[in-house]
Amino acid sequence: MIKAYRIKHLSPITRIRSFTLFGAFCWNYRFIHGKKKLQEFLEEFRQTPKFLISSPFPIVEEKPLFPAPSIKTENEKVNIIQKLKRKPFKKAKFTTLEVLKDLKNGEIKTYNDLVNKCSVRKGILVKSNEEVSELKQQQMLFLRNSLHRITMKSERLFTETASLLKESYFIVKFIDEKFLSEFEIILKLMEENGLGGNKNIGWGKIKIEEFNIDTKIFEGNGRRFITLSPVIPTENIDIERSLYELETFKSFTDATFSREIIKKKVFYLAEGSLIVKKENNKFAGILKNVGFSENIYQYGYEFPIFLEW
Repeated sequence: MIKAYRIKHLSPITRIRSFTLFGAFCWNYRFIHGKKKLQEFLEEFRQTPKFLISSPFPIVEEKPLFPAPSIKTENEKVNIIQKLKRKPFKKAKFTTLEVLKDLKNGEIKTYNDLVNKCSVRKGILVKSNEEVSELKQQQMLFLRNSLHRITMKSERLFTETASLLKESYFIVKFIDEKFLSEFEIILKLMEENGLGGNKNIGWGKIKIEEFNIDTKIFEGNGRRFITLSPVIPTENIDIERSLYELETFKSFTDATFSREIIKKKVFYLAEGSLIVKKENNKFAGILKNVGFSENIYQYGYEFPIFLEW
């Protein structure tokens, strides 16, 4: 079963990824069931995930956007005119469902196919005959003041970036469909507790509801796929045949319900990466233990759009 959920953003919010959503889910699961039950849930999840979750992406006038996909660049000489034509494509961060459908069924296989059959309008990758509205996603720099909690004196000023976005969506593929009801109960609790960083100053206030989207594109199976979630790579990935953007990530645990703990650095293959698995019956990513002295897990499973060619 595959379901999509809309997030209505009611306040500024820090950047949200699939591992942010999973982390918020786990903290609220612990709030209901306790620390021991959470550890049991995570140990079981490492062996057999109950669901896969995508990163959130923007919605433009009820049209869902997706991360711009990694596309094979041919080993051929390209003249200056062709290079200038390709430049907007490299800057596009999002694409539409119609482009991904063509990528899935093999209508688009190479970068030349992409340039010939698609356009970039308002910074979004679209089919040549497809219209799209402007994405109103604003990044703002907030000036904040650090206070000493005992003396209540100002120690320093610092800046922090937040997004001002009307709404976004994420997708969940339930491997264990019996877990759906509990998942949606915890979503309601996530609404109450907020999402992302700086919840203590009013950031991350959200409302979650179901979102109507064509889920057929997320169906299928195979070894080659575009991921909608950052992947912590495993030995099951054929790195030489995959196309990806590599990023490093290091953070602290959420301090909402306990003390803040630093986590180990992890490597991610970013959303939009084209990944090739060595074995079809194994995941490309993992749930990784990133704690130094205790078990703390970082979400790193893929959310695949399988390619049919």
